Amino acid sequence: MPLRSVDGPCEEAELGFRLSRAAWGRGEAGEGSLELQRKGFTELGIRSAWADTMTVNSRSRRVMEKAGLTLTGEISVPDSICFGGADRGGVRCGIIREQCRQR
Repeated sequence: MPLRSVDGPCEEAELGFRLSRAAWGRGEAGEGSLELQRKGFTELGIRSAWADTMTVNSRSRRVMEKAGLTLTGEISVPDSICFGGADRGGVRCGIIREQCRQR
């Protein structure tokens, strides 16, 4: 699970997770996302974090919701993505430091 800085020195970071099928449904993505937020907001000083997924990926969207991220907009999915549902686009969800502190 990476936390990748995308805007200067740790102003904003992307949350990412990819798990093997054997790990699905065990809460590991949600727990990892919360830990990445904690590290990013408290130790690295980022001000916001975001994650993307395909619109039809309800499981990833649920992980983001459980981790406190809220829908911030729709995104296009690159033509190189050929998974079912890619033609329906994607979503971006995010959280800012102040929202994380309120939890």
